Amino acid sequence: MSDNTCPGRLVVHDDGSAALCTEQLDGRRCSGYNEAMHAGVIPCHAMLEEIPCSYCESLAGDDRLPRPVLTDQAHT
Repeated sequence: MSDNTCPGRLVVHDDGSAALCTEQLDGRRCSGYNEAMHAGVIPCHAMLEEIPCSYCESLAGDDRLPRPVLTDQAHT
């Protein structure tokens, strides 16, 4: 694997900002939060399942931001 790629998936908040990389959850190092470096992208609400993300909840108050539409396809 090249130094500029990451086998993990980038986890993003509702506003599109990076939350973390799944590699970090497994105690491994991520090569950076550039979306193109990752094996895919997943929204944080999908990772957290039933637990609300406090960052995303604080973004809009009563005016919820639309969640970004993300695909589960690897970048090339």
